[in-house]
Amino acid sequence: ALPISARVGEDMALRCHLFPKLNAENMEIRWVNSRGNSSALLFLHRNGKDENEKQDPGYRGRAELMKDNIESGTVVLKIKKIKQSDEGRYTCYFSAETYYERAR
Repeated sequence: ALPISARVGEDMALRCHLFPKLNAENMEIRWVNSRGNSSALLFLHRNGKDENEKQDPGYRGRAELMKDNIESGTVVLKIKKIKQSDEGRYTCYFSAETYYERAR
């Protein structure tokens, strides 16, 4: 995966897609930011809805999952007002009863 740069204070969009294209509406979609030995849950979409009770507090109100193309297996994580602490490796996971895929 290629590095993505953003300036502090800007918004950033991270795209993730399934290959081959599959409808991901009813899949679990999880975005995680890993830094060193720690990781933070940015966003969780499960059972057709967003479940952010376990979302890292640093991303509350700043992380949004754009689902315009979820039927074709593409989602975009939008992070508002980037902070220096947002640095790290972002990973997107798709899972269903019969399918599991990781993308970066």
